[in-house]
Order: sequence, then C-alpha cells, then structure tokens
Amino acid sequence: TTQLVAFIPSVDLEVTLTASPEIVNVGDALSYTVTVTNKGPDQATGVTLTGTFSGVEVNYNTTDSDTRCVLDDKTFTCSMGTLNASASTEIPIHITTTTHGVVALTANVVGSEDDPSSSNNQASVNNTVEKLEFDLVLFDAVANVSTTVETGSDITYTVIVNNDGAKSVNDVTLSLSGDLASRVSYVSSTASCNQVQAVVTCQLGSLAA
Repeated sequence: TTQLVAFIPSVDLEVTLTASPEIVNVGDALSYTVTVTNKGPDQATGVTLTGTFSGVEVNYNTTDSDTRCVLDDKTFTCSMGTLNASASTEIPIHITTTTHGVVALTANVVGSEDDPSSSNNQASVNNTVEKLEFDLVLFDAVANVSTTVETGSDITYTVIVNNDGAKSVNDVTLSLSGDLASRVSYVSSTASCNQVQAVVTCQLGSLAA
C-alpha cells in the first residue's frame, strides 16, 4: 500500500509596532515603524498588513509612507507578497496630527497559509497629542529717537518678543507694518527679515519657554 501525506504549510506571522515621538503637539508629525516577521517554519505568501487609526483625526502622509500601502478612509492596506521563514520587513507609516487627544493605531497581519499562533498577528499603540500652548508677547517696540530727525538719518527700532508660555514654540514669525512707506525706507535688520512693500517680515525661528 502507498500512503499519501498531504503537506500543509504553516507559518507564524508576527507584527510589532513602534511610534515616535510618544507625545506630540497638534500639527506635529508622528512616525510609525511596523515590523512584520515570519517566524516559520514555512514561507508565507499573500502577506497583507492592515492598519486602522482611531481617536483624533490625522492626516496620512502618502509621500513618506511605504509605497506598498494604500489608504482608504482611516485604514491603510499594505500588500507585501511573499515573506520567507525567519525574514522580516519594516513598513514606515507617517501621519500629521490635527487635533489634541489620543491617536491609536492597530495593525494586523495575515497570510495565505495556516497560522496556528495568531495571537501575535495584531499590535497596537496609543500616542498623546497635546495642545500647542504658548504665549507670545510683544514685549517692547521702541525707536532710538522720540523727537524729530533730519531727512536721510537712520531710525533704529528695537522689537522684543518673549514666549511666556510653558512650552517652546517653533517657526515664530514677526510682521511689522505701518503708514511709513512714503516717508521711510527699510535698510537692514539683525534678524532674518525681508521687506515687501510696507511690511517687514522676520523669521525668528524657535523661542524657548
């Protein structure tokens, strides 16, 4: 007699998930690294990763995220094809936060083969999105003279901007304007400023709390 033994391939797909940074401000970028591993013993085919966002609203960054992934509403699906035994692959996912609260990402991986150890097929991570709270104060704006000046003389304005908030703030911009276009001409500044018509705009960068 001849015995026929059916070969049923078996895999153990595992997904892990990390996010950076753990706490972000509204409008900041949040980066995920999703790692899918085939712990064997056989080759996995038809490997598909799905990830679903919940909690606060976010904007999915298609440009910087893995090209194997396609977003539909709040769920992205990544077609990963074949994954050999003991092999791993990383899937970068990038979003931008829009409101404060908690954003959660749950990732799940499946393949075409039998996966008896399905408890490691899913992973999730929560991140806190904080309000961007700062208090910018235009502390002072004075000229070097308070009386009349001769035509052709320089007038130097000193503008002091403070951040009285509890957190640092990035990309601070100062705009200076007034009814001066017909009487004075912009010469220079110590900050990174430029003039367009009667408005002087200065890029101040970051201000610590």
